[in-house]
This record gives sequence, structure tokens and C-alpha cells, in this order.
Amino acid sequence: MEHLKLPGATSWSWLEAYGRLSVDPAVVHGDWESARRGAGAVLEPLVEDLADREREWLAVADSAPTEQLAVGSGWGALELRRTGWEVSAGTPFAEETMGPRELAWLPLLDGRLPGDGDPDGTLVGWTDLLEDAEDSWLVWYHRGVARWHHGDEAGAVEAWKRSGENPWALRNLALTTGELASYERAVELNPRLVPLVAEAVNAALEVDPERARAILDRLPADVSSDPRIRLVQVRYLLALGDAAAAERLLDEGIELAGVREGANPLAEYWQRTQELLGTDRPVPAQYEFGMFGDR
Repeated sequence: MEHLKLPGATSWSWLEAYGRLSVDPAVVHGDWESARRGAGAVLEPLVEDLADREREWLAVADSAPTEQLAVGSGWGALELRRTGWEVSAGTPFAEETMGPRELAWLPLLDGRLPGDGDPDGTLVGWTDLLEDAEDSWLVWYHRGVARWHHGDEAGAVEAWKRSGENPWALRNLALTTGELASYERAVELNPRLVPLVAEAVNAALEVDPERARAILDRLPADVSSDPRIRLVQVRYLLALGDAAAAERLLDEGIELAGVREGANPLAEYWQRTQELLGTDRPVPAQYEFGMFGDR
């Protein structure tokens, strides 16, 4: 999985070298052992001073920067506020790096988390603080996420139920319990939350296309025109067998801002549409995101 678990209170350091390597083609395209030895013989003199370079770097790595060209997020500063740890001068986590996302969690250090805004991602490492905090709908919501993360599924469901009628807790209940009514109510409460709407419609299509249509029909016009919603509209029309209407939507153009790696829904829906229509129009170039010639 291209990662190793770093234990707490531990640091690792290493130096990597990247560059061009030229090796006799007859060697590297020969048998495996000869290729390894040949490449190693060319590589060794290029990297023989890496250990010395690493020692030189470690001598200055923990020095305070004289000029900061860029800073990361403020989560490091927030964690220092929580733990009181001290860190190297070479890796400062200044308080001023904390922005609205990090500052929103500061009240939890005093045992409360006001529910006056949309929930952000949950700090699942702060589970003890969440469990000990004063009750609020937002605290119950985050408790649910943290409990789910730690394998307490029943506790998570209980927490989201106690969070009350808010789109985020209802969405999580719908996802974990399969209750489509929770999705429908979540969309009623926040019909402009496009990812929620798209997920709810897709879930409804697995159960009852008419309930998917009811969700789509109640959306504000500007939400209905969002490319992500237009994509689920195509899927809805295909579920009804109305390939002509699906083709019209696809012909108008749907430009998605993002597609999961390996997914190619626009090409898939286009091909499904052509199958239902009995035609063979090729997938338009703007819908073709397949890899290695995949369709």
C-alpha cells in the first residue's frame, strides 16, 4: 500500500536521489541477474556520497527557517494546542497558520462545540474530547463519525439519531441503515447540497425510480443544472428506458469537474443509450476518459 505505520513520538529521516541512468542496452535487456548487476554497477558511483549528504542535511534540518516561502495547513498548530508538545524549530507550526477550519475545533478543548455551522471533517483522534463534551447536535454528529471510525457501528447509529434532524446525520443514517426516507428528508432540509442530492438519487434508483424522480422534481433550478445532477438525471432516464431523453441530455453536454479514477460514467451511459436506441454513435471525445483504450 506504499506506506508504513509511524509509531508515536518517533521520527524517521532519509534522503532520496532521482536522475537519469544510462546503462548498456545489451546488459539491461539480458537476463535478470545480469541486468541487476549491470544497473547496480552504474548506479553505485552516482549515489556513493548520499550518506555524507544526508549527514550534512541533518546538521541544518532542525534549524529555524530564515525565510518562509510557504506554510502548510493549521492542523499542526491545532494539535500542538491540544497536546502542548514542543517541536523542532525547523518545523514550526505557528498559531497564525490556523484558519476557520482549525479554529472551529478550538472550543472543544474547553468541552464544547457550538452547532452554528455546517460540520467539517471529524477529528477522529479527538474521540475522548468528543465523548466528554457538552451535548449538542454537532457533537453528537461527530461522535457518530468517530465511533464508526473506531468500529462502534451501533454507537454511531445511536449518536446520529441523537444528533436530530440535520442533513448530515440523516445522510449517514441512510447510508448505514439503508433507510431511503432518511435520504429524502436530508435532501428536503438541504436541497442545495449537490453531493448529497446526487447520492440520494442514486440510492433511490436502486430501490424505486419514482422516488428518485420525486427528489429530482423538487430541486431548485440552479441545482438541477449542476453537471453532477444532470449525470444522475441521465441515469434516471436510462432506468426508465427513455433513451431518447437521455441522449438529448448527453448531446447538450455534461462537463464533470471530477471523476473517480478508473470510472467512466459518461462513456458508459452514452453506450447504454446507444444500445437502447439500437444505434452505434461513437462516444464523443469529451466523454472518453478510459485508460489504455478501455471503453
